[in-house]
Amino acid sequence: MVLHRTSRGQLLDMEQMMNQNQDVIALGNAKMNARGDILGSNGQIVKKREDIVQEYYKGNPNATTQMSLKDGNLPSEFFQSPEEVMKQVKEMAAEKAAKAAQENPVEEKKSKKIVEKED
Repeated sequence: MVLHRTSRGQLLDMEQMMNQNQDVIALGNAKMNARGDILGSNGQIVKKREDIVQEYYKGNPNATTQMSLKDGNLPSEFFQSPEEVMKQVKEMAAEKAAKAAQENPVEEKKSKKIVEKED
């Protein structure tokens, strides 16, 4: 419950007000009530808010999907063993090192050895 204070100093609970007025027809040309249900010409509910939300998520490819973790038949891409993770980390580190070596080639330093001659 979040209380807001009006400019006149009165306390206002928006959540309580929404719950009290959820069946009241919204103002304007939206033809819905405050809850989000679509209303017909006589004010009767034609389509409930829950149905509208389900249709949106059913037709939207970017919507979330629900999976049961109890079934045990999840795709293997979601779970990896620690060995697989460490293998991927090592491969990524090797790729990063190879890329850095290509971008900044290091010149090999020639070492000079001093050879003492025995007379």
